[in-house]
Amino acid sequence: MHVTRLMALLVLLAFQQKGTTTIAKGDPLPAKPGLVRRNFAKSFYMLNVPGGWKPEKRPGLILFMHGSGGRAEGAIGTFTMALDKGYILFSPETIAENRMAWDPDEDGKNIIAMIEEVIRVFNVDRDRLLCSGFSAGGAQTIPQMCVNVDFFTAGSPCGGCCYSAELEKNPALSFYVYCGKKDAIAYTGAEQAYDSLDKKGFNVRFIAPENIGHAMEPGGWQKIFDWFDGLIPEEQLPYFHGARDFMEKKQPGKAVATLKKLAAMKTVTRHAKGRCDRLCAQIEAAGADELAKAKEIEDPKKAVEALTKLKASYDGAEIGAKIEAALKELKK
Repeated sequence: MHVTRLMALLVLLAFQQKGTTTIAKGDPLPAKPGLVRRNFAKSFYMLNVPGGWKPEKRPGLILFMHGSGGRAEGAIGTFTMALDKGYILFSPETIAENRMAWDPDEDGKNIIAMIEEVIRVFNVDRDRLLCSGFSAGGAQTIPQMCVNVDFFTAGSPCGGCCYSAELEKNPALSFYVYCGKKDAIAYTGAEQAYDSLDKKGFNVRFIAPENIGHAMEPGGWQKIFDWFDGLIPEEQLPYFHGARDFMEKKQPGKAVATLKKLAAMKTVTRHAKGRCDRLCAQIEAAGADELAKAKEIEDPKKAVEALTKLKASYDGAEIGAKIEAALKELKK
């Protein structure tokens, strides 16, 4: 490593360590702003919570994974501009001892478990979760998203990218693929991944600066954040928040009605509409499963009670009409 780069890295790490609170594995994660190193399972993660954090604001979250030989302590400083808009920054450390690569399986499950903890403590907005990384971290981005295709809402693989057919299970995903054209390590794979994503109909953008090698273009991280922050405009977020509230209250029918209202608006973004459609489809599928189980109840009285509760719960969703029809048939 060049001496200047090494010195810069050491200064950065020293600065971060100075203001960092370390949380042991067995201790609870504190729900307060600040920079935290959280020891977790086989590795750890860095967390930066903005000063103005409040649970009712439902902050978005940006996952950024370091490259070969990198560290979570350095990676956590990548999207600092997002802190001013209330986003939480999250950077995990790979379980690999040499930190040269990520394990799509073990690292993948570990990272999901880490973020789930952060979501619970900080009331993170599940409709604004970005998965990103550079070099080896970029190559891990899509495999990480495939661990659970409905966990993240968008991905930005940078300086390393690969395509997986698993993504097709969630057509609502959006992507910002970045790779310099002079990047001999990653450009071919990034271009192929973009072509695959584009042909499959995903909402995808491909940025490939002419004279950039294996590095980020000037101002590149800001461009990625601006893209992600604009996927769901601020005025459209309340619809998702309202739908999530109804889902927590066991009123999926009202959640569907709320999402469909947004999806029908002329100003709805492509990404927001895709998420509306995806969430509605999941709710309808869950309702269909519950209806099937209710129909299997042999005791007519108990079946009527179950269907009556389902009807009230799914009123407003398409499956609600089928539940009502089944209830009428049973009462004959």
